[in-house]
Amino acid sequence: MASSFKDGVMECKIAREKTGQGDKDVYDLTKDWKVMVTYGAAAPGYRKNPHDDSLTWITENTVDFQKAVDVANVPVTYPLVKAHACLMVIAWLATAASGLLTARYMKPYWATNTIQGMKVWFWLHRTSMVLTLVLTSVGFGLIFIQIKDYSEISGPFYQKAHPILGIIVTILVYINAIMSKFRKPPGTPYRPLFNFGHFFVGTGSYILAILTIFSGVELKKLKLPIESYTILIIYCVLIFCGYSMIEMIPKLPEKKAKDENIEMDDPTTNEPEEVKKPKTRDHQKKLVLVIHLLAAWAITIALLYFIIIN
Repeated sequence: MASSFKDGVMECKIAREKTGQGDKDVYDLTKDWKVMVTYGAAAPGYRKNPHDDSLTWITENTVDFQKAVDVANVPVTYPLVKAHACLMVIAWLATAASGLLTARYMKPYWATNTIQGMKVWFWLHRTSMVLTLVLTSVGFGLIFIQIKDYSEISGPFYQKAHPILGIIVTILVYINAIMSKFRKPPGTPYRPLFNFGHFFVGTGSYILAILTIFSGVELKKLKLPIESYTILIIYCVLIFCGYSMIEMIPKLPEKKAKDENIEMDDPTTNEPEEVKKPKTRDHQKKLVLVIHLLAAWAITIALLYFIIIN
């Protein structure tokens, strides 16, 4: 065995028997085999450390070892890993965010309108969360098809936590879906308990999902650029600012009307003054909500772009 490292290129030469002379642990090089390629850190004295499974790849076709064949240009891609990442990003940065916002802030709107017999806010919330459940389930299944087992990731702690966090998030999604089947009518004794549990599990799974996405950015099978972190940080700032603004708007002081002597039953208006005043705040909240949701979807698309092209 001989090796060299020059101009950034490492070259290894190995001399061995072709057939292995009956040793079952030595491959017979007179036959064609697929080539498995991986790498990992080496300790002093050429002692090998465990290689990084996330960087292991196998040639698509078998290789004839009786010929000089260049397999270096075989592209290394993990389509199922990319599909998993895309589905999880859509599920949590977009559909889950939409579902949480509609449940928390859109209940007063379209009060008299219904879709399929449900209030508009509830239909939007349920549709968003069902999409989150479906996308999470498919993404969860795809990664197990790719890895074929629990993923043992080598690297920093936060990267190693990615698989277990993903499993916890998936479990919480199903728990919340099951909980929703036991929702009690408003005004019943157990309704506050349901509201708290539903909110706690839903919000908790959302926060954990964002952390899981952060921990997956640097996983080597995705090869995402550092800009992906910037996109996620912008997303988190957007979420914080959006929620803060929506909470603050009702607490802002109303501007005084120019004429405070307007009669409550002024014939030129169809509504009393006390009903008209809050509409300004409603319009402001609606505007923030729309901008917030559009920005969340735009950021989602930006991150999907990096996942797909890399």
